[in-house]
Amino acid sequence: MAFPIQQVVESDIPELVKIHSDAFKTDQFSNFMLSGKPPGTHESLMERSLNAWFSDPTVWMVKAVDEDGSIVGWACWLTKIVDVDNTERQQPSKPAASQEGAPADTPARVVGRQMRNDSVKWERDSMTENKYLVLQALATSPEYQGRGVASQLVKWGVDRADDGNLTCWCHASPAGNQLYRKAGFQELGNSEYDLGEFGKYTFRYMRRLVL
Repeated sequence: MAFPIQQVVESDIPELVKIHSDAFKTDQFSNFMLSGKPPGTHESLMERSLNAWFSDPTVWMVKAVDEDGSIVGWACWLTKIVDVDNTERQQPSKPAASQEGAPADTPARVVGRQMRNDSVKWERDSMTENKYLVLQALATSPEYQGRGVASQLVKWGVDRADDGNLTCWCHASPAGNQLYRKAGFQELGNSEYDLGEFGKYTFRYMRRLVL
């Protein structure tokens, strides 16, 4: 079944938050990062991110809708532009806060910081282009998973990348790995994290060249 892909409007944001929260309820990494946090933390963070993306002119936010108009999935594609002098790629990662009164390191903070640093390094070292597309977020409502929604949202983005002669980049969770491969992404490397009682978790760094 084909699900029409439409541009997100601001009033969609609460539904996008819910879809993302529902979609990642069983994700090991998300549950590890949220362990011990108050209820609603995930939703609050996603709402903040979605509002920032929506107001960013370099971002494409699209939704897949069912025949009744309900949103069944969404994606965020970011146009990454790097200065010719390469300054963005040379920025070092921020050191951990050490001042008195700063939040103490927890396992989630340590792993989260390492994940961000690893992701930034792989992208910086792998993407030599001055302009490319990043698949920033992708989520499908659980009851629609396995019905091609995510594939159509990814295809929407890579089609536009091909039209603009742009390479694509993504930071893939275990659930997204095969989906991205089918869309033409190739794995360049990966990082595995020990999440304690939540088990091992591997992020893959993937690039898709223009077809």
